[in-house]
Amino acid sequence: MAEKGKPEVSPQKRSLKLSPALGDWTTYKPPRQLIKKVKIGLYGFDRLSGEELKEAHLLHYRFAENLLSTLKINLRLGSQLFSVEALQNNYGSFLRSLLGPLLQGRILLPDLHEEVFVSFDLQLVEILIAAALGLKGVGEVKKDLTEADYLVFGTTFNEYLSTYSSVFQGILKNLKFEIVTSPDPSPNPAINPQVTFVHFVIEISLNDIQGRMVLGYTGPLIKNLLKQLHDQTKPQPLSFKKLNLEMLSKILLPVMVSLGATELKTSEIKKLEIGDVVSLDNSIRSAITINLSDQVVILGQPGILNGKAVAKVVGVEKEKEVQVAPPIYVEEKKEEKKEEKKEAPKEITKEAAAPPPLKPGFAFPKRPIVPPPRPKPIIEEEEEFPEEEFEEEEFPEEEFEEEEEFPEEEEEEESK
Repeated sequence: MAEKGKPEVSPQKRSLKLSPALGDWTTYKPPRQLIKKVKIGLYGFDRLSGEELKEAHLLHYRFAENLLSTLKINLRLGSQLFSVEALQNNYGSFLRSLLGPLLQGRILLPDLHEEVFVSFDLQLVEILIAAALGLKGVGEVKKDLTEADYLVFGTTFNEYLSTYSSVFQGILKNLKFEIVTSPDPSPNPAINPQVTFVHFVIEISLNDIQGRMVLGYTGPLIKNLLKQLHDQTKPQPLSFKKLNLEMLSKILLPVMVSLGATELKTSEIKKLEIGDVVSLDNSIRSAITINLSDQVVILGQPGILNGKAVAKVVGVEKEKEVQVAPPIYVEEKKEEKKEEKKEAPKEITKEAAAPPPLKPGFAFPKRPIVPPPRPKPIIEEEEEFPEEEFEEEEFPEEEFEEEEEFPEEEEEEESK
């Protein structure tokens, strides 16, 4: 407990209060603590940054909402959430800030070999014990709890640890709650008083009885939990099983080919000039790597095709002992239709057309004159056609009328 008049150091604090419609925090007045605000960053490297503290703060706000809604359904308790505060300090200052009487417990994390500090005000403990036993009313708050009270409260809270692990999305498993002491807090000798300690104060009311619940973590523990939560919530790659072949055939995948790597000193880099050659760690006969979308790696052989750098596939990543020949040059054969150029006929002069003069004493060789072969006559065979029988048609005799004889007209000569 903090002594009156002695300020406590609180380097970092965040508060999240609900509106009056959800939580009537305007009528709730928690006990005040005398604190002194100092600059952030007085502690070691294990302290949380502003973003990390904000993320952890929201996680415990969700835990408080889940816990109260579950208690309302299962134990029929009238629950209300007032505020959630996140404070970052050292462990020694945290112990001095605790106000009793309270019940101190711990949540064991067997996979991480760590524990989470948990405390409840005794008035909240009495409410939960009475609700678990089916009692309607609660008498005066006891300062000393019995073994039976410890057993009932420990069993009840263990049943609701799922609301705590669900906030961390399954990274916390096999959780167990244990009671440490009551009514005064007890320090954990395994924690250095100067180590960074982050705790969350949850102000609630159960059946109109107000109190608070506190969860505390060492700086390395809460940072480790946030890191595991980030690793688990990374976006998963798209499942190609849900796509049809037509869509898969249109997807473009980036391909990157790496010839090799090496390391240079800064002094060597400063001396580099145009024309200098930097040798790589890979041998001239070692295969190069072909990365497909940063996931699939295959091996290849470098080469040149039509003036472009290419890689010939020779194996997969598992075959690390693959050796290839030096870079190859491949020329692609293209069947091109070459148009024959018709040259214009040259003009022949009389001198060029004249035969060359014969040398003296030159004579043509005598060859026997052989008459050309006569072509064989082509005899066409006449086709025999059957004789056609013609029927003689009888025509009736036509009757001709005799022409009338007219006297010849004498032509009169016209006299002039």
